[in-house]
Amino acid sequence: MKNNKSLLLLMMILSFQLHGQVPSKDKLNKVLHHLYPDERAPGISVLITRNGQPLYSFQKGLANLEDYVAINHAVTRFRMASVSKQVTARAVYRLVENKQLDLNRPLSIWFEELPDSWKDVTPKHLLNHSSGIWDYEDLIPKGQKQQLSDQDVLQLARQKDTLFRYRFTF
Repeated sequence: MKNNKSLLLLMMILSFQLHGQVPSKDKLNKVLHHLYPDERAPGISVLITRNGQPLYSFQKGLANLEDYVAINHAVTRFRMASVSKQVTARAVYRLVENKQLDLNRPLSIWFEELPDSWKDVTPKHLLNHSSGIWDYEDLIPKGQKQQLSDQDVLQLARQKDTLFRYRFTF
């Protein structure tokens, strides 16, 4: 928990201090090595870019504790879960601000292969959790050990009708 709070603070500081600046690699390395001293523990991966070009890269620790597989930027997949919801919502809202997305248009406009029960679901429903689409974690078979891909999750969710027929707009 201490590492999580420290990392959050570090990321907040970096987001303010790095805007328009080149980070000091030595300072970043020192802080990250201090926060993550054990290479056999769950790891961390940091990549700072500008205009798609890497400015700083750091990786340390394990991606898989059972098999002692180290984190590798090129192949390690990170499951962000709920941590990314705010970032995704902000990215969607940026599209709305730029008039590239209408929150009230159905997803079926862009995704023709959606199940019939999802045909009227809008980005707004997804953002305010009123789509009725099942939480995929409730659909994962008992005893499932292997990590599910995004495609696996979509297939699981497609097998069920939405939780309710009528969607509410807030």
